[in-house]
Amino acid sequence: MVDVPTGVYAYHQMHSSFWDRETGDLLKFSMSSNDSCGNSFKLGWLDGRSLRLTYHTYWTAKGTGGSTSGFPRASCSTTSSRSSCAPCGERPSRRNTACRSTGSDLVATRPPEPQPATIVVTPSGAQRIVEVRSAAGLDRFTFDASFPYTLESWSRADGSTLTLRKAQRLDYWNHSRPGDEKLRE
Repeated sequence: MVDVPTGVYAYHQMHSSFWDRETGDLLKFSMSSNDSCGNSFKLGWLDGRSLRLTYHTYWTAKGTGGSTSGFPRASCSTTSSRSSCAPCGERPSRRNTACRSTGSDLVATRPPEPQPATIVVTPSGAQRIVEVRSAAGLDRFTFDASFPYTLESWSRADGSTLTLRKAQRLDYWNHSRPGDEKLRE
């Protein structure tokens, strides 16, 4: 989840990915965004060798739609840098394909396009560094080397960075009463 203040309003965005635990293949993803203008939502499913993408946004004329396109399942297996940290993903370097983010509230008229990428995994003490180099540049992910391989930071090819402020695991479904919001602090 990302909150981005921009003057008098903010963007609130969230992306969820769902992975096959055995293979590390991406199965589906969803993205939501809201700002002072409205809400947007995208959902993608990898179904065999195609990607089905649907979107619903507040934009007039282009607000709702979808597409299906050819998309090799292997294209997304390495977009889970986190899975590269698991014991089965300890190969130090490999060529594969990766996709840029779907995380925009604007409607994409085309589905994400896979592009060649080199993924390098480097153990570094209590951390594991995953570097993904593509035509867009270098993205560098730093993970805790222990399960559940928490993403600690992400330096993006565009020069922006994200840093984890806090991580906690709890049975959130049992914490929905007034006062439980203190657990977010």
